[in-house]
Amino acid sequence: MTFEHIVKKKKTCENLTVVGIIIMIFGVVFLIGQIWFGFGFLVIGLVLVAKAGYDMKKLSVSFKDVFVRQELEKVLGDVTFEPERGFDPETVYGSLILRKEDRFHSEDYIEGTIDGRRFKSADLHLQDVRSNGKTTTVVTMFQGRFYILESPRLFDSPVYVLPNRTSMFGSYQGMERIDLESIAFNDRFDVFGTEKHQVFLMMKPAFMEKLLEFSVVAKRTMFGFRGREVFVALDTRTNAFDLRLFYEVDDRYIKEIEHEIKLIKELFQLLT
Repeated sequence: MTFEHIVKKKKTCENLTVVGIIIMIFGVVFLIGQIWFGFGFLVIGLVLVAKAGYDMKKLSVSFKDVFVRQELEKVLGDVTFEPERGFDPETVYGSLILRKEDRFHSEDYIEGTIDGRRFKSADLHLQDVRSNGKTTTVVTMFQGRFYILESPRLFDSPVYVLPNRTSMFGSYQGMERIDLESIAFNDRFDVFGTEKHQVFLMMKPAFMEKLLEFSVVAKRTMFGFRGREVFVALDTRTNAFDLRLFYEVDDRYIKEIEHEIKLIKELFQLLT
C-alpha cells in the first residue's frame, strides 16, 4: 500500500463520515413529524459513521506497519515495533508513577536502544469510570507515551518526580516529599524519596532544568528512578501514531518522537 493510497482511503473515510452526519441531521429533523421515516435516516447515518470509523482503524494499522516502522528505523536504527502490542497493567502500575484506573489500554510497543541503553515504550490510555447511580462518565486520566529506560546509574533508593499534589503518594508509599531550592521546579513537581542525601545529589540545577523541558512535550510528566530503571510518562493526550479523521497525514508523529529521544539522551548524559 503506497502513501498516496493511504491518503486517498483516508479522504474516503472522511467523506463517508460527513455524509453520515448529514443524514443523521436529516433524521433528527424528520423525527419531529414522521417518526419512523426519521428513525430510518438516523440508523443509516449511524451505520455510515461506524463504517468510516472501522475503515479508518484498519487504515491506521496499515499506516503503522509500513510507514511508521520505516521512520522509526531511520531514527532509532535496529528497533522492534509492534503496533498491536503494548505494556501489561502490572508493568505500568508497578512503576508507581501512574495510579491504577478502571480502564487500561496500551498499544504501539517499541523496543530498541538509545545511546547504547535499552528502552521500551508504548502508548497508554487510562480512564476512570465515574457513576452517581443515574449517569456514568468516563474520564481520561492519562493518554500518551510511557517509557522504561535502562539507567546509566544505579539508584540505591527510589526517587519519584510527580506533578504537584499527587494525592497521598508519599504517605502511601512510605516516602516523604522533599523540597528543593528551585522555586520554578517546586511549583511544577513534587519530589519523593526515602534518602534526602541521594535526592539532593541527583537534583542538580541542570538535571531539574532537563526534567522541566519534558513539560513542553506533554501536559503532565511523571518520572521514577529505581534500581537500574528510569520510568517516564508523558501525558500528551494523543495517540502518537494513529491516523485521525480530518487531520493532515504528515511527519508530526516522528518529530515528536525525535524530540522525546533527544531529551532522553540528554537525561542519560546528566545521569552518567
